[in-house]
Amino acid sequence: MCNILKTSRIWEVRNYKVVNNRSISSFTVLCYGKECPKNLIIKESSRITTRVITRKEMNNLSDNNSNKSYSNTIEMSNESLTNTSIPSTSIVTPTTKLSRSINPDNNFEVKIPQKLPTIPPRNLTSDSFLTRFRNHKRVSHADMRDYKTREIYLFVINFHHTKYKAASFIRNEIYRLFADKYPYDFDLLLIGPKENSQLKIYGNRLFSKGYYAYHSMRVAINLFPPEAGYTYAGYFEANDDSCLQPTLLGKEDHNKAMSEVWFPWKNTPRWIWNSKVNKKKVHFSKAYLNAVTEIESKPTLHNLCKVSSSQLRHGWSDFFYFPKSNLTTFLELESVMYKHYVFLENAVPFIMDCFKANVITDCNHGKMPDREICPHLHPVKFTRSRERRICVNRILNITLSERPDTWCICLFNLSLYTSNTIVI
Repeated sequence: MCNILKTSRIWEVRNYKVVNNRSISSFTVLCYGKECPKNLIIKESSRITTRVITRKEMNNLSDNNSNKSYSNTIEMSNESLTNTSIPSTSIVTPTTKLSRSINPDNNFEVKIPQKLPTIPPRNLTSDSFLTRFRNHKRVSHADMRDYKTREIYLFVINFHHTKYKAASFIRNEIYRLFADKYPYDFDLLLIGPKENSQLKIYGNRLFSKGYYAYHSMRVAINLFPPEAGYTYAGYFEANDDSCLQPTLLGKEDHNKAMSEVWFPWKNTPRWIWNSKVNKKKVHFSKAYLNAVTEIESKPTLHNLCKVSSSQLRHGWSDFFYFPKSNLTTFLELESVMYKHYVFLENAVPFIMDCFKANVITDCNHGKMPDREICPHLHPVKFTRSRERRICVNRILNITLSERPDTWCICLFNLSLYTSNTIVI
């Protein structure tokens, strides 16, 4: 299954021939699937420099391959590509109009249409799911040179459910205003269980009520890897009902990981999630211990995390961040956690603890007494006009004292995190 997708100077290819235009002096092929390089044909003069990046797994990870090595780079000459022909393989030129269909697994499949559409599809590439903000403004075009010359961060906004009613408001209002106050350039990716190309929401296939929402970051990294030129300075993930305050967040140390508050974890029924089962019908508590055991068996990870089954963590996981220096380790740890389907409120605190993350001043449920100094407020339901205004007022520094109406939800969960009595 293969596509040709044009992303600035990057072509993503899956089992189709590529015919270069003479105006192109060089290009990069991002290929998914180990068989792809055998199926490429490039017809042009030898002056064209071609670089093929082979991704071992598909664009959107499935459960069976999520823990595989995620990329491999192969340099191939034009001659080797030209001599590898596959019968009945279509030839596509850079000027060809392409149609796009979506498979059930949310991987793209670009085909040569029988009749070319009058209006070409709006979203032909994975890159089109990104919304870019540079110099505090939204930009409409992709310049891959930015990732080499600018400090750019990736914000992954995760939807637990397929209720995307607030998606346009989040992209076009919340993060447009956020960009004006945030001191760094960034890319924005909205991601949820099911792809919606009209709203530019990428599909992660996690129909799980957010139990494994941390896997959205893995999907995003595999979609926009450093090998393809997306060299991000750091990676944020937040829920679709999180409100980030740009001025306060901008003052945090971006050279270190950031996390919400965590607490000591004990394998007791007192925390309700210990008794629930995961996708494999294994109790979350058992899955957590299985993952930790596997991490302990890996010397590099064990030496980094210095884990002990008596010192495990759990806590809020609606927001987290890590710098690019933690990228490789994050992928390794996430791979183990997702392999065992560890609950997000165990997996994220564990990973952040390994990174010695700075615990931010957080406002998550409860009375939120630190609203005027916390960079992260949750939950804020953007389907409600009043709560939209609360987030907008926070971003614009009009007032930071307002509390969302949903402040009391999950209070019973908060009581399990602390021995203190909660007074309502």
